[in-house]
Amino acid sequence: MTKPKPKPPAHAPQHLDCHTCGAQCCRYFALQIDTPTDAEEFDYLRWYISHQDVAIFIEGPEWYLQINRSCRHLTAEGSCGIYETRPQICREYGWDPTGKKECHGADVANDHDYFFTNLAELEAYLKAKGIRWASQAAGRSSPRRSRAKSRKNSQ
Repeated sequence: MTKPKPKPPAHAPQHLDCHTCGAQCCRYFALQIDTPTDAEEFDYLRWYISHQDVAIFIEGPEWYLQINRSCRHLTAEGSCGIYETRPQICREYGWDPTGKKECHGADVANDHDYFFTNLAELEAYLKAKGIRWASQAAGRSSPRRSRAKSRKNSQ
């Protein structure tokens, strides 16, 4: 049985064909994260990207953590296994608030300012920007170790 093509939100003036890009939007999700402002927060970014299937990207002033894992409802054929009851975010994906097509099937998709897929790429960016991270400080122990040491010493 062929499933109907998704309908764009009411405010969207264009048609969006979700069957042309291999369901790229269903193969990851990205969460906006706080813009890092100090060495400890940049060290967290290093920890995030040290995990498999994780990327970090920057668009303008905004930072994102991307988890590259497929939706559990994506079928082997690349269609949605729960199409009729899919979440609202899936129904609206691909359209910006003004109704402009903006998905992986559009030319404007993935227009990140910076995109990091591994620790070396992130550290090269940080070094180029003159940004230090917490673990660069010589002889500095982690806050957890410092707290544990001070508790042990106070006993």
